[in-house]
Amino acid sequence: MITNLKEILEKQKGSSRAAKVIESCKMLSLWEKVAGKRVAEKTEAIKIAGKVLSVLTPNPIWSQQLSLMRKEYVEKFNQMAGHGAIKDIKFKTTN
Repeated sequence: MITNLKEILEKQKGSSRAAKVIESCKMLSLWEKVAGKRVAEKTEAIKIAGKVLSVLTPNPIWSQQLSLMRKEYVEKFNQMAGHGAIKDIKFKTTN
């Protein structure tokens, strides 16, 4: 029987591993609100590890420009996700 993702997550809701995955997905989805639609269309938040958010960018120029706004993005992210959710953002190019 084919099960959709929502059903699988509902069944796993009680497990701590599933809860961590769900929380991580929720936090990654904040990137569009933090960065704005135009930036989010060209970038992708891919993971949070050790309180560092990793974001893919289309090229090194984007990475450099976004890194100049790192402090503002971290502050805004933490305002939305909860104080101390992340401490830094690492911008990486997809190529």
